[in-house]
Amino acid sequence: VEIQDLISRREEARRTKDWATADTIRDELRSHGVELEDKQGFWRTSGGRSGSYVGGPVPVRKPFSEASLAIRTLVAERERHRATNNFEAADEVRRQLAQMGVELFDSERIWKSVDGQQGVMVTGGHQVDCLLTDHEIQSRITQREDARMAKDFSRADLLREDLRRNGVELVDGQKFWVSTDGRQGFYRGSMPPAALGAMPAGRSSSLATTLAPPVMPMMQPVGVMAGGMAVGNMVGSTGTMSLSTVSIMALVQGRERAREGKDWQAADAIREDLRAHGVDVWDKDKNWRCSDGRHGRIP
Repeated sequence: VEIQDLISRREEARRTKDWATADTIRDELRSHGVELEDKQGFWRTSGGRSGSYVGGPVPVRKPFSEASLAIRTLVAERERHRATNNFEAADEVRRQLAQMGVELFDSERIWKSVDGQQGVMVTGGHQVDCLLTDHEIQSRITQREDARMAKDFSRADLLREDLRRNGVELVDGQKFWVSTDGRQGFYRGSMPPAALGAMPAGRSSSLATTLAPPVMPMMQPVGVMAGGMAVGNMVGSTGTMSLSTVSIMALVQGRERAREGKDWQAADAIREDLRAHGVDVWDKDKNWRCSDGRHGRIP
């Protein structure tokens, strides 16, 4: 089989939106052991050959920087602590990452650093590069969704763990997947949130452009007391209400009680709720700080 000729014909079919022909050609190439990487624009065979869609060599992927490797290692360590319910150790790792300028977004399963780096948080702490194609990822997700529909949750969990071991994290709440190499796609039957723009289910896109976390609105304090600490409710520029200082203190105290009772999962959930409202808790320094400048002591 002449790989480049078939790829050229498929690219022409894609340009004219003849998806049926494009899929037929892709299946023919796959039957000959050739996998296509549309996002990167290159192909590879089971025998180790590879090339680009335009006929050139495949570009060599740049290795991770020393700083990026350090972040990935700590992120994976935190996930391993969380998997064993050692939330106190996980909090300590999170504090280390914060000191390095790294913010974690658990609900989106990504991390971002102040210098623009970002990556995926894989549950269980699997620290691997994703070598699966988009088709392979989507195929395994489809199998898992079928298992869930049939209430075969044991098989569904096995398939999810297999994806994690291969560097793919699933976000069921929003029906999308992310991979450690920056790809992202949606489950079948799901639609991307309006803020992410339209994208057909199953197609992948850049992690950088689709998984940016929501920006907190600018806060204006309603009333200030001596010492510069704001009191009362905080009103965002969009008119939404944020947590009052009283509410923050109540949550902080509730988290401390959960920690004293070694209910690390509840403590972690409260911390995430606080972070969602722009409040960071610093256990070592025994204080909390809000994005609008308020701060206070942890009792």
